[in-house]
Amino acid sequence: MKNLAKAIVFFTIISIFFLLTACAGARGSIVLKDVNHPVSMSPYIYDKNGQVLSINKGLTYNGGFLIEKTYYGTFYSLIKLSGDDDVNQQINDAVKASNSDAVVNLHYVVDQGGTNGCCPLTWLPIWPGTAKVFIMGDMVKISKGGK
Repeated sequence: MKNLAKAIVFFTIISIFFLLTACAGARGSIVLKDVNHPVSMSPYIYDKNGQVLSINKGLTYNGGFLIEKTYYGTFYSLIKLSGDDDVNQQINDAVKASNSDAVVNLHYVVDQGGTNGCCPLTWLPIWPGTAKVFIMGDMVKISKGGK
């Protein structure tokens, strides 16, 4: 009976540990290799003369864009099941469609996917994890005085 009680306590502790530390997830890279326009993660870009331009100071806001990507991984996110995502075409298309010249305030938000909350399945190393990535930015037109 003592061994049974010890086994129950042991498996309870292990179960709580796994419940709190289950780590299904995903990995991926966002690549901007061939973007045809200036892209900045700050609210500024430089003109041809090296002067700093910002919205309402040489730049006109033309709208924003949102790109959504989903990444997959397994073995506690050690193995990538998704490749690197080159989002240059989506950015080029958005900038062209809005008749803009550049992108400022480029940022991203990562949110866990639905498979990451499936305890106790996340304890299994083969369970696929997901990550949703939202890439956002402000498209701007360089004013005539800013060129």
